[in-house]
Amino acid sequence: MDGGDPDTALAYYMFVNHGWRPSVVSELPARELILLELFMLKEIEARKNPNGGG
Repeated sequence: MDGGDPDTALAYYMFVNHGWRPSVVSELPARELILLELFMLKEIEARKNPNGGG
């Protein structure tokens, strides 16, 4: 998934980690996609930090 389309990466992440169908992600308005991407990045950072960070 390196260097690919950000929406595809987000859909993949949500499918693998949260069970969301890719069509659910693709149907979101642009504003919600941005918010969901920020949540995803925060979740990834929290996983890196053993104290939960964030």
